[in-house]
Amino acid sequence: MRKVLLFELPLVSQWLLAGGKHWFGIIADIPEKLKALLAIAGSVQKGGKYVTSDQIEKARTLGATDREIHDTVLIAAAFCMFNRYVDGLNTWAPADRQVYVDRAAMRAREGYSQAGLLK
Repeated sequence: MRKVLLFELPLVSQWLLAGGKHWFGIIADIPEKLKALLAIAGSVQKGGKYVTSDQIEKARTLGATDREIHDTVLIAAAFCMFNRYVDGLNTWAPADRQVYVDRAAMRAREGYSQAGLLK
């Protein structure tokens, strides 16, 4: 089994909510509360006004606290902002997903410090 990479999270969320059970070797026995929070995050991705009171009530009924709901909305909104910022700058990104897989292993090993560049 492997960990989910950060760039995969939106895809994994949508896939799990659609009823998926496995993601490249990851067994997705996802709790109902987390599914409810992911649904809220999905609505935030479309726009803040897409979050419904039914979604909030469902999350609360399944045990989500106001803080968990708040954090879900905040994190989803932040990701949307970061994506729009990057898109607005017309940045370039490698098309080959393997670049990210390789880079993730390097970041896990070396961190984000630039100290290695000064050697």
